[in-house]
Amino acid sequence: MIPSQAPMRLKISKDAYKFSSAHMTVFPDGSKENLHGHNYQVEVEIELSRAPNFSEMIDFRAFKDPLKELCSAWDEKVILATANPHFRMVQSDAHESEFLCAGRRYVLPTPELVLLPTDNITSENLAVLMIDAYVARLQSWIPAVLRPTRVRLSVLETRGQGAETERTLA
Repeated sequence: MIPSQAPMRLKISKDAYKFSSAHMTVFPDGSKENLHGHNYQVEVEIELSRAPNFSEMIDFRAFKDPLKELCSAWDEKVILATANPHFRMVQSDAHESEFLCAGRRYVLPTPELVLLPTDNITSENLAVLMIDAYVARLQSWIPAVLRPTRVRLSVLETRGQGAETERTLA
């Protein structure tokens, strides 16, 4: 059978694509949530312009490995938003970091922190940061003939609650 010339969507949604992280959302008035964690689940949908033929087949690992790498980088970490106006790094070295967040002082082991260039740690912002990193990795892994045309990525902080974003690729 000859593959269809219609667009093809690949979906990756497995228990393995997750990260467990602590965070605290800061509100505009400077108040914040207490430090707490989520078991985030990540799902991705990749649209190809058409189904690959036999000679163009792609191993699904080309789509799964970059996702697993990104989840692993945030797994079992405290995620901090460095662009938040209520966040200030006081000092940091290879062993520990001292920071202020919404008027509270924290000292945590530096290897257990992930500093993200965003204004808050929300599912919405995590989805944006992750899809941008994922798309950059995909573009270096996938043969040009099968470059994805669209990528949609979801970050769920609990079952049924999270954020989804997408990128249309040239």
